[in-house]
Amino acid sequence: MKINEHHEFLGHYIKNAALGNFGIAAFQRPFVWEKKDVEDFMISIQKGFPVGTFLLWTPDERSGATPPSKGRIGPVEHGVETKTVILDGQNRLSTLVWAARVDEAPANPRHPYSQQEVAVFLSGETLVIDADEKRIHFVPTADAWGRNRMPLGEALSYGVMTLQSSRTLFQRMAEKGVGDEYMNWMLDEVPHWFQSKRTVVTEIAQATTAEALEAFLVIAKAGQPISKDDYTRAVEWIGSMDEPNTLAL
Repeated sequence: MKINEHHEFLGHYIKNAALGNFGIAAFQRPFVWEKKDVEDFMISIQKGFPVGTFLLWTPDERSGATPPSKGRIGPVEHGVETKTVILDGQNRLSTLVWAARVDEAPANPRHPYSQQEVAVFLSGETLVIDADEKRIHFVPTADAWGRNRMPLGEALSYGVMTLQSSRTLFQRMAEKGVGDEYMNWMLDEVPHWFQSKRTVVTEIAQATTAEALEAFLVIAKAGQPISKDDYTRAVEWIGSMDEPNTLAL
């Protein structure tokens, strides 16, 4: 087994995942994020905050093993030839793939969507770039295009995955009524958030299924999400800084 840790641009992983070059390990839990989690993740990318690490596994080619994958990441299904699976980072990468290719999501995929994927990405709302509010958030799909907004997937398709030309997208934006004063921000600055963002990637290569599962279980145990009680106590502690003689804990 070989372990390689390095920094990589987030855009590289969005593109590869959206093109079906990555899968998700079959032993991972289903997608669990809610819409607020997705919007908070977008804030992290926009503000340049760390977005966490990704753990990838490529099996030992000498064994001829095929990585146990769920067969799909976001709305993108992949074939058995996919050799790399995500052991940690499913919610983050799945969110980005959903944002990039939600319009192409099959109604009845071979590998069914989780209940939470349907609730977040197929509920009649779309992630948009909002030029007035300068943020990415969900709006009703019927309102996804307007003078000051457009679907995030359009910007990712153009600026990160290079699946459409600037001329094609500019024409589409003009037809949808997007204001000229917003176009450069939408097509230059927003894609740059994803292209320039670096993340830490750990790749496990030439590993058996047992070795990959061990790595996943150790990380799953070590990474504990903050609880509501932890959050409340932290907010109370911050508030207490305005009154140095009290500590509301």
